[in-house]
Amino acid sequence: SIFQRIKNLLRVLKGEHLNLQFVKYFKTDSISIESSEELVFHMDGEIYKAKNFHISILPKKMKFIFNS
Repeated sequence: SIFQRIKNLLRVLKGEHLNLQFVKYFKTDSISIESSEELVFHMDGEIYKAKNFHISILPKKMKFIFNS
């Protein structure tokens, strides 16, 4: 329901979503996803469709700039 989606979104914003039954949380350097149906996802502001894709994190490639 729309109410449940809004409630879960608020949990995400508060960082309280990791213990929800349908959330799978783990740390990894890479992940491959395979599906029999085409999946829609977005990355870096672009929308993509694919049945299979691989995501990997490159070490020391992301820079953070912040003011303290």
